[in-house]
Amino acid sequence: MNSASATEVTLRRPGVCCTLGNVVLHGLLVSDQLEERFHIGVLFAVGSVVMLVVAAALVA
Repeated sequence: MNSASATEVTLRRPGVCCTLGNVVLHGLLVSDQLEERFHIGVLFAVGSVVMLVVAAALVA
């Protein structure tokens, strides 16, 4: 049975906020990057999905 320390629980919320902020910012830039450099736009989209998974893992 795992029990999280108070510090770990306290640091999860800012971690989730930072990852979601990253997702929003990169999500806003995906369309511009797809037009300018397609491969960079794809990486922005993939990075956003990965960060969503990270945020979900931090919440769980």
